[in-house]
Amino acid sequence: MLNGKQLFPEDYPATLKTVVALDGAMTSRLDLSAKQFDIDSGDATIEFLGLQGTLISDRTFSRSEVDISSPGARVAESGNEVLNVGQMSLKSNARRGVEGLMLGSGELQLEHIRANETGSGQLFDIEEIALSATSHAEGQQVAASMTTQLKSVKAAGREYGRSELTFSMGNLYAPVLLKIQEALNEIRSQNIDPQMQGVAVMSTLVTQAPLLLKHDPKLAIDRLYVETPEGPIDDALTVQAKGMTWDDLQGGFGFLQKLVADATLSLPETLFKQLSALQVERQITRQVEMRQRLDEEFTPPGPVELKRMIDRASEQQLTALLAQKLLVREGKQLASKAQFDKGKLTVNGNLLDLPFLPPPQ
Repeated sequence: MLNGKQLFPEDYPATLKTVVALDGAMTSRLDLSAKQFDIDSGDATIEFLGLQGTLISDRTFSRSEVDISSPGARVAESGNEVLNVGQMSLKSNARRGVEGLMLGSGELQLEHIRANETGSGQLFDIEEIALSATSHAEGQQVAASMTTQLKSVKAAGREYGRSELTFSMGNLYAPVLLKIQEALNEIRSQNIDPQMQGVAVMSTLVTQAPLLLKHDPKLAIDRLYVETPEGPIDDALTVQAKGMTWDDLQGGFGFLQKLVADATLSLPETLFKQLSALQVERQITRQVEMRQRLDEEFTPPGPVELKRMIDRASEQQLTALLAQKLLVREGKQLASKAQFDKGKLTVNGNLLDLPFLPPPQ
């Protein structure tokens, strides 16, 4: 369906063949033929280049394999290409494991996604996209990770190189995950208002959270890496609850005594200055607007003076961070390493005072 209309006509040449073995295992082969579709009364067209795939499962659906590929698709308006999606492949392999949870791995690859705006040229160009996910269990503990990788991105007149984002979760107690999954399936099966569905999902998570906390769950951005025109951004963050209970979260900052975190940061100094200048500009603009409301005779600074104020304030901000050793220079990069454990924060080897924290129990 597209805009409430059936996209594929009833006579669309699509085939699905399923073979059932003597042991009940099933192999399905899907073939969608290439086809061009007119939309918006023929002003726009979608050229679908076809799709082929194989789906395999055993008799009890406790094992599944998916292998799908497509040459891609193109969208045009008034004869001008506005979207081009390159070759696509999807592969996954899952097995029913601990507590009946489906665990395994999968990967989606796209050759490129290119978008153009009629009359104004290219909007963006993303090359070689790869999304992968994996999950496994050790005893009753489940771990999962998801990674997104891009070869390059062109957008808004800027070009970025290789990028990667890896997110992971660990020490997730399988019986609790199963209860959450069953509850979410039940919620989806009910015909209730979407807003009420959101409330039901949140209620489920809050109910199960205390049981998850008992097993010291861990969340991490294992890597956030982007090659910018100014230089590379390379960050990481890990957060883990250790011995934390639901009562610890019911008020105050006591829960921080049972939180462990590590973070690393590296970004180009020129990029930091650009971001700092934008932040300072917003602050100064708000101050000027407030001053004008309070004093009708106040003369706001002109563009040259405003830029001088922004440059001076952002430079002072960087100088202060370097003097406090919250940031350190490493060539053309600014870097920082932080550890938080038992209510103590250390940044670049220096212990920082956190007066709002209660003393350790």
